[in-house]
Amino acid sequence: MLNPRRFVVGLVCLLFLASSFNSQDSIEFTVTSVSDVSPFPITHMSKKADTKVSFRISNNSSGDFVLFGSLSEGKLMPVRYILSFNTIKDKWEYPTRDKKPVPWIDVSATYKNELVLKPDDHIDFESYFSSVSDCGVVFRATVQIRERKSPETKEIRSSPFEVGKCDTSTR
Repeated sequence: MLNPRRFVVGLVCLLFLASSFNSQDSIEFTVTSVSDVSPFPITHMSKKADTKVSFRISNNSSGDFVLFGSLSEGKLMPVRYILSFNTIKDKWEYPTRDKKPVPWIDVSATYKNELVLKPDDHIDFESYFSSVSDCGVVFRATVQIRERKSPETKEIRSSPFEVGKCDTSTR
């Protein structure tokens, strides 16, 4: 017969081990700086980019992770989405028609280049914004990762950041 006390103790131990495992397998995605740069044109923006946001993704786990992204001049650019915070709905929104991410299976192979992040390794990269069109908006970047031995990918999000306060004299 099953001893209820042993079952509860066993369950608690199992949950403790599971939470310990998850805490060891962590990827940290942070904004390291937001800085002004000399304005320059970017094809997908109507305004000139004049703000550089620097990011770092760190593997603080004991195992390898695969980071996905597109290649630009031979360098992996892992940002998948830039989410914006909708203050009216009090939620993060994707820049898609239905405000949801495209299912991973439907994502272009152009974005599925891989970089293996070993334990204690990191990657630094930048993205550019316009202080005119993006001012006052709170953003988060997303990247797609998977544990090296797992076929399942997951999205992780950066810490929130703001490009800058709106300056009405430049509009």
